[in-house]
Amino acid sequence: MSRRFYITTAIDYVNGRPHLGHTYEKVAADALARYHRLLGEEVCFLTGTDEHGTKVARAAEADGMDVQAFVDRQAAAFRAAWDALDVSYDVFVRTTEDRHARAVQQVLERIRDRGDDLFEGTYEGWYCVGCEAYKPDKDLVDGRCPDHPTLDPRWVKEDNLFFRLSRFRDGLLAHLEANPGFVQPETRRNEVLAVLRGGLEDLSVSREGLGWGVPIPFRPGATVYVWFDALVNYVSGLGFADGDERFRRFWPADLHLVGKDITRFHCIIWPAMLLAAGLELPRAVYGHGWVLATGGQRESKSAGNVTDPVALAEQYGPDPVRYFLLGAIPFGKDGEFSRARLEEKYTSALANELGNLLSRTLNMAEKYRAGVPDPDGRPEPGIEDLCARATFAWREAMDRHQLDEGLQAAWNIVSTLNNLIQSREPWKVAKDPARERELSAFLYALCEGLRIAAVLLQPFVPRTARAVLERVGAPGDYAAPVAVTATWGRLVPGTAVVKGEPLFPRLPEPA
Repeated sequence: MSRRFYITTAIDYVNGRPHLGHTYEKVAADALARYHRLLGEEVCFLTGTDEHGTKVARAAEADGMDVQAFVDRQAAAFRAAWDALDVSYDVFVRTTEDRHARAVQQVLERIRDRGDDLFEGTYEGWYCVGCEAYKPDKDLVDGRCPDHPTLDPRWVKEDNLFFRLSRFRDGLLAHLEANPGFVQPETRRNEVLAVLRGGLEDLSVSREGLGWGVPIPFRPGATVYVWFDALVNYVSGLGFADGDERFRRFWPADLHLVGKDITRFHCIIWPAMLLAAGLELPRAVYGHGWVLATGGQRESKSAGNVTDPVALAEQYGPDPVRYFLLGAIPFGKDGEFSRARLEEKYTSALANELGNLLSRTLNMAEKYRAGVPDPDGRPEPGIEDLCARATFAWREAMDRHQLDEGLQAAWNIVSTLNNLIQSREPWKVAKDPARERELSAFLYALCEGLRIAAVLLQPFVPRTARAVLERVGAPGDYAAPVAVTATWGRLVPGTAVVKGEPLFPRLPEPA
């Protein structure tokens, strides 16, 4: 039986359109999902949209739309964005689906039926509509939420259903201490530990008079707090409410990939909910950094500085956008995006390094060997060893979720092959008939090195990887298990190469 791997992203709030901050998380999760598929594992990759709450209802009203029609339109826009970026999700969950509402209600009822972790109480305090969360005075800066400084928090007082979150503090602390990898990276783990050590307050999990949400069956007129609602998506998308086989096969999640600003929800509230409901905890939560606009400000709807990912994919192609996000930003940290930086990477790395390497190699194979490279019995141990070391480094980095390091490990093959062409000057070797076997072996090794590089690059630039594999004569290596495809010598000697058009056409000069 193959190993299973279940990875999720945060589901996106649909009060605005998809932007590059959303995109970063989705292509990162996609790279990890593709990596685990290459390991031969059975993968389930879930993403989706968060469609309840005050912000969504207000956004629909501002657009003059019925709220259901509004969220239908927005959900379609998020799906289209991830399709444009080749995000290979297996499940797209929407919180307005019946399967999700049933799961939320079942989780709430399980918590109620298992003890006294739900109780009646009164909340009085500040509420940030941007966060859809209550905010104690200590979390406000100059009277405003630091994550939504343009929004005025409102004072709320209402009778609510509460979840006894405080009861789970000691258990969660013990879990984090016994499982150091539960919260990643280390900076996020330290933040969560600090919150737990400072104590937890019980959580209001109902909203009164807000019709746009999941109804609470045993509390007429109330709906479920949007965060409590949204977190359940990780099991509702697997068919939890219906006893689906997919839930039994894939839960608990191997990795929740979320933004660093919502790590606490996923590392404290969600695990406590699961413990209270008698369900297993996820194995790990990774809080990644933010995509920053030029000048260092976070890309976000409220800041008004968002970049349309679909427009980027249409202008440059999906792979250059993916390459930049996964390679130029150290994973787990913040990173700055600009079109100028994207275009620099497009030209210097994708066009001048990978594109040029493929073009030169296939041109020489065609010119000197009629397009049919053959090692002619001579090994190239240096290039073979290069590919073996790169594959090992790639595996090690990807297992640690360090996507930028994994991409760099694969790219090291590309850079080194380019340098070898310059140092060995095969065009000069071709002039000496006595060195014919040397030239044959080198050209074959270049094609085989390109093939292995393409195998390793598949999680990051899938379209480009497929094109390289097809052109060097190894189309069957796309998505086959890496334990086989990264083995040296798989390229059948005498296989014809196909030159094709440039992988990355020259960008137009600025007007």
